[in-house]
Amino acid sequence: MSLPAKKDRYTYTDYLQREGPERFELIDGKAVMLAGCFIELSKVLPT
Repeated sequence: MSLPAKKDRYTYTDYLQREGPERFELIDGKAVMLAGCFIELSKVLPT
């Protein structure tokens, strides 16, 4: 489980208690997943 339990609004404490490698940020109390690392994307995209 990477994001805290479903809530209407998340706090910084929820952010600090997260688990897992998934990255997210809090925007106005909403957890928003971040895009994958460029290195991961470069393995998929041709050069």
